[in-house]
Amino acid sequence: MSEIEIRTYSALEKDRWDDFVLNQTIGTIFHTSLWLSQFSTGFPTILIIQKEDRLVAGFPFIVNSKLGLKRILQPPLTPYFSPVFADSLSVEEKSRYFYALIDHLSNPDILQLTFPPENDEYQDYSAFPSFEITDHPTNIISSDKKPEDLLGDYKKSLRYEVRKAGRNGLKVKHNIPWQKVRIMAEKSLRHASKTFPLTSPHYLQLCEHLDKENRIHSLGVFDADDRCLAAQLLVTDHRMAYNLLFGIDRNYSKLNAGPLLMHHAIKWALEVGLNFDFEGSSIPGVNRFFQKFNPVEYNLKTMTSPPSRKLVWLNKLVNIFGKKLY
Repeated sequence: MSEIEIRTYSALEKDRWDDFVLNQTIGTIFHTSLWLSQFSTGFPTILIIQKEDRLVAGFPFIVNSKLGLKRILQPPLTPYFSPVFADSLSVEEKSRYFYALIDHLSNPDILQLTFPPENDEYQDYSAFPSFEITDHPTNIISSDKKPEDLLGDYKKSLRYEVRKAGRNGLKVKHNIPWQKVRIMAEKSLRHASKTFPLTSPHYLQLCEHLDKENRIHSLGVFDADDRCLAAQLLVTDHRMAYNLLFGIDRNYSKLNAGPLLMHHAIKWALEVGLNFDFEGSSIPGVNRFFQKFNPVEYNLKTMTSPPSRKLVWLNKLVNIFGKKLY
């Protein structure tokens, strides 16, 4: 068996990496330098493997080195964080390259990976007995569906809610201001006792960056007084529209703005030839809402290495101030 040679891509090679990612079935926008560069002070690290001078595998990531630690964790708003492999590779080759890439990281203080749907064929989790493996769902609607058939596929109660929203005079607008989506998402997060993961300048910078590459779409639901009742931000790549942010004003929840908005987001994705990824939720009530749209549910796996002793000790220390390192 030949030795696997791993090297690091430079910033000058980012276009080659991004082209590779977006030409593979398991590649997503979240694996590209276009995305990851927005969460790093420098160019993200991209470890790559070549076979006969052809790029066949790689792992893009960001190292958080605060307090002298080496933490490799998913950035905010990043649902998928894992190596990417060429479609042409066999399962055995993918497995071999996967282990080589992970081994090359040289024992970070913590490592966390979340794999895209249908992307675990090459992983033997028993090879990492010390890692914690957790499951959570995501839901996807295929672009094979026709937009005009969507309502008929929904659960009966959801069809009623979508039609009732129209009767209530609610209107859907596309390409609404990104800040409006942030405001609505913050309202929903506060209701769940959570905070928005990015500062306002960082969020707007991310939106502007993605907009230059035509990888973002916003939409919202408004009442007759032009008051925003729900808003959503989608991020897109070559195959998928991702439900990145979704927020509603719960003071008007009986008007069914949320179901109407999600319906139009899915409809837009199918009209432009993309699958729709709800991105799932670990909150049972949210996942039940997604299931009303009759998607296909996939089980996602997250692998987390045991934290180093240093990380455990420092985490206890910062916990005193209400913070955490993992």
